Amino acid sequence: MARPLRIQNSVVLVTGGGKGIGLELLREVARRGGHPIAVEVDQALATSLSDEFGATGAVHQADVRDAEAMARIVEDTTARFGRLDVVIANAGIERIDPVWSMPNDVFEDVIEINVLGTYRTLKPAFEPVIRSGGHLLTIASIAALIPFPLGCAYGTSKAAVDMMMRIIRMELDGTGATAGAAYFGIVRTDMGDRVHNHPVVSATSKRLPTRLLGVTPTPTADRAAKAILDGVERRKARVYAPYMIRYTYFFRGVFGQFDGVNARMMKLSQEIRNAYGPPPGSG
Repeated sequence: MARPLRIQNSVVLVTGGGKGIGLELLREVARRGGHPIAVEVDQALATSLSDEFGATGAVHQADVRDAEAMARIVEDTTARFGRLDVVIANAGIERIDPVWSMPNDVFEDVIEINVLGTYRTLKPAFEPVIRSGGHLLTIASIAALIPFPLGCAYGTSKAAVDMMMRIIRMELDGTGATAGAAYFGIVRTDMGDRVHNHPVVSATSKRLPTRLLGVTPTPTADRAAKAILDGVERRKARVYAPYMIRYTYFFRGVFGQFDGVNARMMKLSQEIRNAYGPPPGSG
């Protein structure tokens, strides 16, 4: 069994650290006495992070799609701090549209950042995290467990991340290091607000038992960050917020038998036609 892990004095790398859950994760790491290592693609946000975390941690402006940049960040971190204990691959994007109307490059960007960006974050970190007996965590989603129409790219990416971390956790067995994923509904962040306020998403979600599925209540970014770090310290395979997502995870195979019923209950085809017009070839 892996030894207990504490954030205090640990070196914790967080991608997508400029805002939302990533920013709150860095702040919570600092509050718990750890060394926050921020990775942020936006230069202005990276500069602001330096003012807040530069003294006890480090800030890097980089794109998680850049494998060489992520490898350099891991190398710089271990050179400066002598170790890397925790990596949280938080960087991710969402795009909302029916899959047939979403431009190819937009769909591929979601996969590139959410899946390959996660892989390129984790890959160079394996050696130092195994050496320190640490923990790897990624942000999955309830969208990895049940289908959300208009979110094909996002749901596909998060389902891939879910499976990635299940396999990695198994492969790490016996090394002293562990891995897991966090599963949230719609968190109150800029991204979460965009999703929640989309007219089709808003209209269809009102016809679903969102609380029963674990979509609501919606946690704040700071609550999500605390749940993640509590899970890291306990080396949890899965972190859930709200708690009901635990049951969504457990029963996801059952939910899959009712996709067609759910689509009709949401009046999905009507809402999509109202917002986007008829699907191509449907007349």
